Amino acid sequence: MLIFLLQVRESRISRCPMSVHMKNFQSGSSHQDTLFHRAVKNQICKPKMCEGSLMNPKTLMRSVPSSPPNTNELLIQAIDFINQYYKSFKTSKIEEHLARVNEVACEIDATGTYQLTGEELAFGAKQAWRNAPRCIGRIQWSNLQMFDARKCRTAKEMFQFLCSHIKFATNGGNLRYIYNAIKKKKLCHASMGQSYTVDSPQG
Repeated sequence: MLIFLLQVRESRISRCPMSVHMKNFQSGSSHQDTLFHRAVKNQICKPKMCEGSLMNPKTLMRSVPSSPPNTNELLIQAIDFINQYYKSFKTSKIEEHLARVNEVACEIDATGTYQLTGEELAFGAKQAWRNAPRCIGRIQWSNLQMFDARKCRTAKEMFQFLCSHIKFATNGGNLRYIYNAIKKKKLCHASMGQSYTVDSPQG
């Protein structure tokens, strides 16, 4: 019996855990985390060495793709994102969810790309900040605000958006987290024959 118990214990240790137990020592609450099952890349940590403190690990660095994804890859990524967006609601919106998936699929089939709604864009930005492993300020991810500047047509309009951005973010010294969503440069050229560039030291 003792041998059997030892074998069971060893098998439990050797296999991957279904969840990771996380405890908040400040509040005393605990949480079973399963988000790591959805990771798309392996981390660089080794069995006897943690390399999580490296600032620029190769596995977390992403280079600019040489070519855009094909429509099949884009459709898979788009549907996955839309599913995540609707899964974030406390109450299910099945009809709206299915209609949006169908709309995105038709748009990709017709144009090779698709446009996010303002709500989807805000959700994606918050998720990206929350999941950024190298950002020490990501604890504020849920407070991130968005200014949708994708409809800007001139440099003057963009300047006004940036001024509003600065005024809102500085907030009289009580800083608020905000970002501006702007069109890609190629889309600007295609839609209005001109473009603008917003330089940032953070890329």
